[in-house]
Amino acid sequence: MDLYGKTRVYDDLSEPDHKLKFRELSVIADFFGGIFSRNYFKASAKTNPKDILILPGFGTNTRYMFLLKYELESLGHNVEDWGVGFNHGDVPVLAEQFAEVIQKRFQESQKKITLVGWSLGGYIARETARDFPEIVEKVITMGTPVIGGPRYTAAAKFYERKGESLDEIEKATIERFEKPLEVPIVAFYAKTDGVVSWQACIDHWSKDVEHIEVQSSHLGMGFSREILDILPYKL
Repeated sequence: MDLYGKTRVYDDLSEPDHKLKFRELSVIADFFGGIFSRNYFKASAKTNPKDILILPGFGTNTRYMFLLKYELESLGHNVEDWGVGFNHGDVPVLAEQFAEVIQKRFQESQKKITLVGWSLGGYIARETARDFPEIVEKVITMGTPVIGGPRYTAAAKFYERKGESLDEIEKATIERFEKPLEVPIVAFYAKTDGVVSWQACIDHWSKDVEHIEVQSSHLGMGFSREILDILPYKL
C-alpha cells in the first residue's frame, strides 16, 4: 500500500481554528443536555449484551465517561473501565498496558470485547484492534485523530515542549496503516471540534469505517445527547 503517496488527502490538515476553541465552552450545554434530555425509547440491548471497555481521552480518566457508562449499562451491557488509569498521553506505554488488560480479559471470558474510546483513547482502541482482531469485536471512537498523533490537535505544543518530534509521531501513525485494520470502526466526529481537527478523524484507508458527523464540542462528546442516542444502535 503506497501510504505516503496517499497522504495528499490530508494535505490541508492543521490544528483546529482558534475560533473553534471558544466552541469548547459549550461543553456545559453538552453536559446538561446529555443528562436532562435522555431518550427513553432507545432500542433495548438486553437480548444481545456486549462486553465493553471504555477508554478516556488525553488528560482524563474514565470517570469523565460516567454518563456514557451509565446509559450503556442501563441497556444491559457489561461496561468496565479500561484498567490502565489516567491517560497521560504516552501512547506506547498505555497501548502496551492496555494490550495486557484485554488479553487477560479475553483469556478469562473467551468473549470478544467492544472498545469505546474518546479522543486519544479512541486511537489506542483502534491500534489495539489492529493488533488483536481476534479479541476486539468493534471499535467506536469519538473525536479521535487517526493520523498525525497530536500534530493536528490542541495538544501539539504540549508534546513539542516535551521534546517529542511531531514529524516522527506522524510518520509512525502512517506506518501503522501498513497493517490493515480488520475490525469494524464507527467514528463520531464534529466539524465544531475545537481540540482535534475534524479532518484528522476521517479514515481514508481502512476498509470498514462508518463516519458519523455530530454537533458537539470535543470535550462534550462523552455527554453528547446526539452521540448517546446513536451509539447503542452501532454496538
